[in-house]
Amino acid sequence: MRFLIAIVVLFLLLANPVFAQKDEARNSLHMINEALETGSISADEAMDLKIKILRGEALPETFRSVIPIKCAFGISAEVQGYLKTRPEKRIRLEKQAMQAVYEHDFTNKNAQTKTFRINYDVTGPDAVPPENLNANSLPDWIEETAIALEHSYRLEVDTMGYREPLSFSSFGYYEVFILDLNDTYGYTETVTQISTTPDTYTSAIYLENDYVEGFATHGYDALRVTVGHEFFHAIQFSYNFRFSDAWYYELSSTWMEDVTYDYVNDYYAYLPGYFNSPHISLDATDGYSAAHWNHMIEKKYGRGVIKKSWEFMPTRNAITSIDDAIKDNSSSNLTKNFSEFTVWNYYTAGRADSINYFPEAVNYPKIKLLANRLILDTLIQRSVPTLAANYYSFYVLDTTHCEIKFNGAQSNNYFDVYTIEYNKASGKNFFINHSSSSVIAINNILPGDTLLCLVINKVIDKNLNNNYNYNLSLSIKQTAITPDPLTNFHFYPSPFVLKSGSDKMNFKFVLGKTSKIEFKVYTISGKLLRKINYGEFVEGPYDGNSGLYWDGRDTDGHLVPSGVYIYQFTGNGFKKTGKIAVVR
Repeated sequence: MRFLIAIVVLFLLLANPVFAQKDEARNSLHMINEALETGSISADEAMDLKIKILRGEALPETFRSVIPIKCAFGISAEVQGYLKTRPEKRIRLEKQAMQAVYEHDFTNKNAQTKTFRINYDVTGPDAVPPENLNANSLPDWIEETAIALEHSYRLEVDTMGYREPLSFSSFGYYEVFILDLNDTYGYTETVTQISTTPDTYTSAIYLENDYVEGFATHGYDALRVTVGHEFFHAIQFSYNFRFSDAWYYELSSTWMEDVTYDYVNDYYAYLPGYFNSPHISLDATDGYSAAHWNHMIEKKYGRGVIKKSWEFMPTRNAITSIDDAIKDNSSSNLTKNFSEFTVWNYYTAGRADSINYFPEAVNYPKIKLLANRLILDTLIQRSVPTLAANYYSFYVLDTTHCEIKFNGAQSNNYFDVYTIEYNKASGKNFFINHSSSSVIAINNILPGDTLLCLVINKVIDKNLNNNYNYNLSLSIKQTAITPDPLTNFHFYPSPFVLKSGSDKMNFKFVLGKTSKIEFKVYTISGKLLRKINYGEFVEGPYDGNSGLYWDGRDTDGHLVPSGVYIYQFTGNGFKKTGKIAVVR
């Protein structure tokens, strides 16, 4: 027979992913588009070449490149739009029938029988390896494929609780095809749109037949992680499909393949794409190279938060789904976690700290620095897009005091500024979150020390269309700088709504030096209602943590009534006085 591939959406994993991020590299797709733009080829000729890429066919010499196309997702969508206007060309996407079908049955945790239909060839260009060590009627490659598919189902559906791919209920089985895909690991295609839930689809998986080409991982291990990756795409289609969020589909599937087969670590090969370009927005990446984002979320909150994000996906975009999933599980959010993510990305390779950061960070590349220079009087004028960061490293030849000034062109609140000072004598790193402080003092930087400065755009709403330019200046001081003892002080919520005894009013501020902190609250007439000695705190940012809050109670433990109160927030060298509105 002949099998018509009704490609609506393709997710492809391509070999040698490391090279795909090199700015100077030109892969075959670049060459085709350049030829189209210059008029060297027609639109029809360009589409024929792109169909060849999807079919795994050899391109003419003019368009061949040693740089693989990392993801043909965009190509497939473009081709499908083209084929709607040129249906006579759809025959180009047909494939020869497979020579054999193996139906692998197993029982899931609900005692239901499930079937994977694995289509394969034993001769010809699509043939699977012929080894059959147990001398039965089935090639070992097919047996390993069936084992990997069942393992992926049992882990991702039975154990982790994700939805089952819709093909099982729609067709009674899930179809898998094994073909010679050349430099492509595999892909998942949509087959039928579900009329009752129009953003969901049945699907089929296509797998490479031997993984002997230039892949980062080879043989059965490549087969296993590809199955884990692609089966999660099949699961995703049971929630919804949204082209604009394709990055999160790939990020999640690349994370899931490592969950499914943790020992393989094929995802290491993709990481340079992100670590070489941290100035690119998280949601503008290919997804493959940013899979370690989910590894951070998993370590901090558990795998359930990632699952919750997919439960939100049918009604919200990926950014909102991630943000809401984190909020649903903690007092944090996407903004705070992205800023923390930029710090985790620094502690990799030779700086790896598997206790506090990524468990496998020693195998990750180092983050790319925008600058590594001697500290002089310096002014840096740049911009950074949403959910991205710029990294600057500085060093000194003599003992130096340094003042850093930061100024966002439109608002400092769009940014977080972090410093990490490495002290050679102690071998320790000193990390400070300066939030959106405008002036930062770093005293006694010694020869051999390094100072890392991170400028992070924490905005998640791309619809703001704001100006994300900033000025970062460093100046040398001959004497130690006395920092402001308290900056960015405010409290929230305001007004303070007291609905129950568990409500809290949090204090947020940045300490410029170690200080004991005390809080007092008075009635308007001056009667002291409560005095709290919080103790001593070191310099750095605080946000309601470490017990820095007021629970709305007086000295006797009673909730105060609605009204306006006077507060004093004092420490070494500062006193803040103001009003608090309480609503009961």
